Amino acid sequence: MTEKYPNNPQDIRFKELFKNKDAFLSLLKEFVSEPWREEIDKGSLRRSNHSFILQDFKEKEADVIYEAKIKGQDVIFYILMELQSNVDYRMTYRLLLYIVEIMREYYNQSDEKQRARKNFKFPVVIPIVFFSGSDKWTVSLEAKDMFSSPEAFGNHVLNFEYIFIDIKGLQIEDLKRLSSRLLEVVMVLEKSQNSDELFLNIKAMLDKIKVMGEEDERILNVFVAIISKIYGNERTEDIKQIIADAKSEGEIGMLSDILANPQKDREMMQRKWKREGLAAGKKEGLKEGLKEGRIQGEIQGEIQGEIKAKIETAKNLLEHLDIATIAKATGLTVEEVEKLKFNSAVQNQ
Repeated sequence: MTEKYPNNPQDIRFKELFKNKDAFLSLLKEFVSEPWREEIDKGSLRRSNHSFILQDFKEKEADVIYEAKIKGQDVIFYILMELQSNVDYRMTYRLLLYIVEIMREYYNQSDEKQRARKNFKFPVVIPIVFFSGSDKWTVSLEAKDMFSSPEAFGNHVLNFEYIFIDIKGLQIEDLKRLSSRLLEVVMVLEKSQNSDELFLNIKAMLDKIKVMGEEDERILNVFVAIISKIYGNERTEDIKQIIADAKSEGEIGMLSDILANPQKDREMMQRKWKREGLAAGKKEGLKEGLKEGRIQGEIQGEIQGEIKAKIETAKNLLEHLDIATIAKATGLTVEEVEKLKFNSAVQNQ
């Protein structure tokens, strides 16, 4: 995706992606080699709700900022990620300004007495640049190279090094190692070069797409919407339709499992209880098992419990599928499904 568009739609869609904590952690664990990545306390990881807008770059703000702790210790550090689709030779300067702004905010929010003490420390800020462009990144990774003749002044020159992640060289096999299904799907789609490739990649990832949760699906839809801006509307509706169909098939399959044939359930339960009854009889040295009436009563009770649980789950799926689809998938009549939906609606009032 080499085209350049106003407002950087490439950057926008990745910003939405990395608001997802699992996708962000998956990226760190797979593409950052620093030892601290394994020590991040996932429970403490949270996205900062503070927006850092620089006076020198009013059209830009920090893309994604996370706060985290290491091994549960009260040592907070910030992970600052800048998302780039184009080479920006001002990047190191921008990162420096963001780091200073984060430090300034931390200082101003700290207790006035505490920040005057010797042991007052600022949090570490880890700058990361995530590059999705097709050009070669020719910007130095070290801040000292912003200055004229830095080598003449040794350690007296301000310096830091940012982490650089370049995704254009990644292969499909590399992406399969990702722990986040959402990140894997999105990165595969990102490798598409045109609308036809995008369509084929969507189809290839349908098994993963159809089991996504609501939040992951929302982010995926943002990706599809932005890609449609880049490629035009030629196949956008086709893409949306196959995603919707995949999700419906996944829900139908789930609903079919939930409302399986009660007779089949009964037969399975009877076999189960018979096996367990015989095993228990041998183990405990009992005589001929339990009385038939007691066995049948327990079987029926457990079957009823199983069916009740399935119906409750089916009620939850009613808001996702239309009545006709549910009736077709379960073998119920439309009237029965309507009654189930009506009763559920009355109970929720």
